Amino acid sequence: MFYFPFRPKVCPFKDAKQDSVDLGKFKDLAFTPAPPSASSNGNAGQPAAKAAASAEVVTMTFDEGAKCWNGPKRSLKLTFTCGAVDELLEVQEPETCAYVATMTTPAACG
Repeated sequence: MFYFPFRPKVCPFKDAKQDSVDLGKFKDLAFTPAPPSASSNGNAGQPAAKAAASAEVVTMTFDEGAKCWNGPKRSLKLTFTCGAVDELLEVQEPETCAYVATMTTPAACG
């Protein structure tokens, strides 16, 4: 896995770019249950169903970007986490020209 120093520009529901390179067009927005964590046990007195319903991971997928010289078309999977400001935390390339990124935003806070 390779960590990138660059910060792509993401226009939600439209596209993702790194400078002039097209990383992909918006394809999908997915909501999946968050994995259990030690902090979820601190909800004493709160119904388990309500606690689980408020914990979701939001992922935005972009695909069909510019073709890599040695591989497939570029794509980006962006995962949102709760944070005080909109900030891109990290970008990785676990597969050739397939990027994953994590972003904080107040919009992801329950």
